Amino acid sequence: MRGFSIRAAMVLAFLLAGSARASAGKLTIEWDNGAKQVVPFEEPAPAERITSNHWPTLHSGQTLLVPSGTYTLTLDLSGLHDVTIQWDGKGQKPLLKLTPGASNLVRLDANSANITFDGFTVDAGQANAFKIEGKNLTFRNLDFTSCSDAFLAEGSIDGLTIENCTVTSDTALTSYFLWAGAGGATVQNVTVKHCTVPNSTRQHIVRLRFGTLKNVLFDNCDFGNKDRRKIDPQDDAKGVFTIQQGSGLTIKNCTIRDGGLGLGPLGGDDGANDKNAATAAVSDVSIDGCTFTGKVGVLVFPGTSNVTVRQCQFNLDWTDPNAGLGAMVDIAGSDNSHGWQRTVKDVRIDSCKAASTTQLTRFLAIRGPVEGIRLLNNTFTAPRMVCGAYGVSIISAPDPQSITESTNNTWPDAAADGWANGGVFNLGADGTGTGHGFWSPAQWLALPQVKGDVFRN
Repeated sequence: MRGFSIRAAMVLAFLLAGSARASAGKLTIEWDNGAKQVVPFEEPAPAERITSNHWPTLHSGQTLLVPSGTYTLTLDLSGLHDVTIQWDGKGQKPLLKLTPGASNLVRLDANSANITFDGFTVDAGQANAFKIEGKNLTFRNLDFTSCSDAFLAEGSIDGLTIENCTVTSDTALTSYFLWAGAGGATVQNVTVKHCTVPNSTRQHIVRLRFGTLKNVLFDNCDFGNKDRRKIDPQDDAKGVFTIQQGSGLTIKNCTIRDGGLGLGPLGGDDGANDKNAATAAVSDVSIDGCTFTGKVGVLVFPGTSNVTVRQCQFNLDWTDPNAGLGAMVDIAGSDNSHGWQRTVKDVRIDSCKAASTTQLTRFLAIRGPVEGIRLLNNTFTAPRMVCGAYGVSIISAPDPQSITESTNNTWPDAAADGWANGGVFNLGADGTGTGHGFWSPAQWLALPQVKGDVFRN
């Protein structure tokens, strides 16, 4: 660079800081104009290799390379920073096994920062694997064989990456893969990607609740929550994602099996007992390129706004008319109980494909007053659909005005029974003269907010 250069004659003076693990020094640079600049620096701590199953005392600035083996322990990294604990890459992944009687395998507190775990098998029994707070926390290439919560984040976090982590069986996870949020806590800048979780025996897979949660990304994950009641009576298909608080949430390119994705603050008596209920809200959510299978798609509850469901694939079937009929996207409407005055605002369903192979199906269900529901460029295929009995319809809503816009959608040319009298939309106000609220395709197309929709099998 013009004006200065580092001369070959520059002097390096290393002044050891009194530690065998790291050293500090000063770099003296002599510039072309004769001036000298002294720049202090600290050398990174060298990697420390474990040579037996003895676990060394951890300290800040440490990189620990762990060979294959079984390590029974509990780790408290409270207050530590710049620590990397990783598999040395030889043989099988090391097994971290909980010390009997401990509550958490690994504990981080609010002062923990720049902590990385990479490449382990984790057996926490019925306790939590990682109870975490702090800044810039990274967990990669972890295989969970047994634990209650995999990641329990009850305190504040700024910067969390969970990558290439796997729950290894249907019974390995008892509680949550990720629980985040507590009263007064802020959880932000979270990335969860390329993770696989087949089931939780007692809880949802992901639950975001309480506090301030923002800028959260789930990318290319495969999450499920199975109905295993024939084997375990208490293990039914609970929600996969339960998002009860937060803004700036993106879920993209994920596969969501059986349990579905729920958005909206906690309701009912539990919600009434929440001291933050008056301000609880979910907003600015993008669900992009995801695939839904099973019986539950996207559930939107009061207190949710500005949601986009884009380029998703829904492969959902309902076979038992007595078990209740869902929808690819199910919107609960408003909730004025407990003085909340919650509603659902601005939900956009864009370029999605939905398919059903049974008679019992719906693309969209709206169960109360809403604002700003837009349907754009969607395709719904349901060759065996019969509208009428059990609430089967392409769309069900309290009234036609529940839909703000419907443009360029392709709907099934569905059959209808005598209950519907040729109607395929159930829009509250009676369209086909049955008194049951059904509207025919022609009546749907005549609505002013409907433009370019077509019907075909």
